[in-house]
Amino acid sequence: MKLAGALLILGAALFLLTSRGDCDICPAIKEDVHLFFYRTSEEYVEYVKQYKDDPEILENTEKNQEMCP
Repeated sequence: MKLAGALLILGAALFLLTSRGDCDICPAIKEDVHLFFYRTSEEYVEYVKQYKDDPEILENTEKNQEMCP
């Protein structure tokens, strides 16, 4: 179920990025996707910490980042 949720979120982000819509949330999504795919786990976790301070969410963030090479 976690994988399905992650794929759903990434699919929605991809849709928003490619839809050419002009919305305020798009830059935040672009930053999140860029950090997830192109930066280190530590950088991505630090980014997520800005918005969430729940230890379980941060732990899952680290695990998800480690699963993606």
